[in-house]
Amino acid sequence: MSDPLGDWLDDLVSGPGTGATDAVDGVGPAIGLVDLQRVATGAVHAVYRARDPRLNRTVALKVSRIGDDDAAAMLRAEATTTARLEHPGVLPVHRVEEVDGRVILELRWGSDRTLRDASEALRLEPPPLAERLGLLRGLADVLAHAHRLGIVHGDVHPANVLIDGEGPACWLCDWGDVSAGHPGYAAPERLRGGPPTTAGDVHALGVIAWELLTTRELRTRRHTESVGEWVSRTLSLPVPPVPRVEPGLSTLIAEMTGPAGSRPAAAAVSERLDEAMAGLRSRAIAAEGATTCLDRARAALGRERELERRRAEEERVVAVLRAKVPGYAPPADKRPILEAEDRVEALVVAATDARSEALDALAQARLLAPDPAQVDEVAAEVAWERLREAEAAGDARSAGRARRTLLDGRTPAQGRIAAHVRAPGIVTLSADVSDATVTVAEVVERGAVLVPEPSATHALPVETLALPPGPYILTISAPGRAAVHLPVLLGRGERYSATVRLWTAAQIGAGWCPVPAGPFRMGGDRGARSALAGCVPYLGDRFALRCCVTSAEYRDFLDDLPVEQAEALCPGEVGLFGERSRYWTHVAGAWTMPAGWDPAWPVMGVSLDDAQAYGRWRSAREGREVRVPTEEEWEKASRGADGRLWPWGNRFDPTFCHMRESRPGVPRPAPVGIYPVDTSVYGVMDTAGGMREWTTSTYQEGQVVMRGGTWGDDADDCRCASRAGLRPGFRMPWVGFRLVTESPRRT
Repeated sequence: MSDPLGDWLDDLVSGPGTGATDAVDGVGPAIGLVDLQRVATGAVHAVYRARDPRLNRTVALKVSRIGDDDAAAMLRAEATTTARLEHPGVLPVHRVEEVDGRVILELRWGSDRTLRDASEALRLEPPPLAERLGLLRGLADVLAHAHRLGIVHGDVHPANVLIDGEGPACWLCDWGDVSAGHPGYAAPERLRGGPPTTAGDVHALGVIAWELLTTRELRTRRHTESVGEWVSRTLSLPVPPVPRVEPGLSTLIAEMTGPAGSRPAAAAVSERLDEAMAGLRSRAIAAEGATTCLDRARAALGRERELERRRAEEERVVAVLRAKVPGYAPPADKRPILEAEDRVEALVVAATDARSEALDALAQARLLAPDPAQVDEVAAEVAWERLREAEAAGDARSAGRARRTLLDGRTPAQGRIAAHVRAPGIVTLSADVSDATVTVAEVVERGAVLVPEPSATHALPVETLALPPGPYILTISAPGRAAVHLPVLLGRGERYSATVRLWTAAQIGAGWCPVPAGPFRMGGDRGARSALAGCVPYLGDRFALRCCVTSAEYRDFLDDLPVEQAEALCPGEVGLFGERSRYWTHVAGAWTMPAGWDPAWPVMGVSLDDAQAYGRWRSAREGREVRVPTEEEWEKASRGADGRLWPWGNRFDPTFCHMRESRPGVPRPAPVGIYPVDTSVYGVMDTAGGMREWTTSTYQEGQVVMRGGTWGDDADDCRCASRAGLRPGFRMPWVGFRLVTESPRRT
């Protein structure tokens, strides 16, 4: 039987479909493997981690799609090629099987971490130059071995390089790829349609070498560029020299990324990298001395601080200019914005260079210093800077690593700075009722989710509650009152003071969550779509609906209105030219949803006017004014106070919220409240995924701000700080709403 609703959803959002998400049930048992876990999905195959119980070892599986003859042939060819290589830098083939129309390639398990995965960590804390050269030398040796056998890889890029997080090992993978090459790494002749060659492999390795040595991305794709525009712009761009390395390395990379006919062979690259590593050791021994190196590290650290300060100022300038200049303004009016953005980028590059110089100088000093305490002094300063930077960016993992280094206390320098690290914040807290208590819970990460770990309960009021700096949830309770969760991001040495109002369950209302007054971190997420500049606004007490208004709740509203009035508010679609369609019909005195439409779905296809009309109707029934929120109210209810990226924390998994990859098949709506991880510290649900939601804040002329991710969105759209704009009169099938109020219910 046909499914009209399903067909309609298929047309709305293109998804991976069943072809790209074929279930693999039965594949493991058929070949004697257990515990299959998907770790990557490619264009024609998926990669799994599995366990061989007979040999008690972990293996990697590459599984082709069912019935895809081309994918099967590619895996067979990859198996044959990989088996010929027999090199420590190539994962050996265990076997090739065919099960239920699939080809299954089993290899030794190496790692689920690629060089691309590690790129951000390498940028923030690049390892010593010798380690980076060792990794490049290993890749060059693999390619040299393959080229001697007449084998060309054809698609060398960081996502095809597995690295061992516990050591220097690396493996070059995907020897059966027939793509045109990754646009960021493929040689110009390859991007113009040429065949894969050994010279093309060397060019790709040269780009990786440039990025490892500079800790920057060479061919950055602009946010508004298509892949074609990206390739066209970067084809003719020269490769800049590599600063602060011996001239021979910069020359080698220039040759590797130069014209195809003049590129060195992979074997020659390997030999020259050996020479560079030997020269690096010699120069460390003959360096000018530990004191000079440490002075250079301190100077570079000071430059980095100043550059970061200037970058923050320039980012504020960009935010102000963008607020003043509308998107439809002519390019000439936007020139100051582009110039300010260029200054920001230049400052980011300069600060990164200064950080790399400080770390390299520190590593060199460690080789030369007769007294390790000399180095520890500067190393502690570096860790202190990393701690403050990570805390400002909300990077709990990096902050924790730096904090552990400083609290180690093995050196006098660490001891002095540890006193600053341990400086507590002071909390003064009271409630508006007697007999109230506060339970203090530190926020920690467990399984990629931030959770409260209660530590102590105190009677209120408290005047000077000393707590280590960090995020907390203070749960205030009193007899006959509902508990209120107050999130606090406590700074080092900060004084935080609040008086919390407590409410009865009847005052709050069924389905509502109290959002207590206080400051919160808003915007400032570089990964979010159109995020605001970082700021710390203050909002008074609010109550927010736990979930979006459901279809059933909206139907009650329409059924309560005259038919003529309800027709104008019926969910449907209204687009650019005012064309109108209705999703629901009025049958036998009631509004009816299409077959397959779950009444527990959030209502969708409603305009801002429709949402506000529902708010007025519900206000009369609530006995208080309820309304569509501002974007400040929405972000606080979703994000809490500590600036986390998603409602649950700072790490993403598609199963945590309702988005494009949450379930197999084409994306489609789901009932409210079925993704429990997508819950804020206040109990507000479904703000990362589900439905994009109306606010009453202005996005730009003629548009209002939309917040939240949808059932068809990607991870970055699901971030709490992501924003989009839409005309308030539009009705779209992925747009719904929730309500807030400033008033308790009258009881």
